[in-house]
Amino acid sequence: MPLVEEEHPENGMVMDFRDIKNLVQNLILHQVDHALLLCADSSPELIQALHNQDYKLVLTPYQPTCENMLIDFKARLMHKLPDGVQLHHLKLWETQNAFAEWYASDQV
Repeated sequence: MPLVEEEHPENGMVMDFRDIKNLVQNLILHQVDHALLLCADSSPELIQALHNQDYKLVLTPYQPTCENMLIDFKARLMHKLPDGVQLHHLKLWETQNAFAEWYASDQV
């Protein structure tokens, strides 16, 4: 017996968009939106000066390039998806013309 009746609007959904949106909001956007991301190895004086000026500062264990951030975001999301749901691909826009993409099919 199908989990959702054939006529039901959720028929065919892998995951409800609201649930995906909430995951992205909580695991990524809430933490990095309007934040300055810096590598944790950055100058301690710079980090302290930014803290003193009340910047929303996020220190990362990697250089926060678009490509590295995308891999970080992928890892955050993959560990929180429901059983049976897998990421297909992600795209992170840096500017209107520059972005990074990740595809599960490219992984060896």
